[in-house]
Amino acid sequence: MLSKWIESRLLWGLLLIVAGGLFLLQNLGLFEIGGLVWALLLGLGGVFFVSLFFQSRQQWWGLIPGITLLALSFLIFLEHYFPRASGSWGGAIVLGGIGLSFLIVYLSNRENWWAL
Repeated sequence: MLSKWIESRLLWGLLLIVAGGLFLLQNLGLFEIGGLVWALLLGLGGVFFVSLFFQSRQQWWGLIPGITLLALSFLIFLEHYFPRASGSWGGAIVLGGIGLSFLIVYLSNRENWWAL
């Protein structure tokens, strides 16, 4: 059990170092991380958090960051392919995603009345 935890820490540490190196290269102008890469990364993060809710309904909190990240991912995607639409609808998409996440938290369990 301990070896899995150490390997997991090692994996996450290496991923953070690689990501930091990529961000440094981007800031130096040597490498460009495109908007679609960000949309994909945010979308994967959103899917991860939403999947926590589908694995266990007790983890309703995963809906809030998950749907918010999916909304941000969708906005970046729109900005890349449809720049006019993203400018007009950007705020509505992000705030709508946040509001939708709280609505789904309430609808999944009526005891979470505070979400409204």
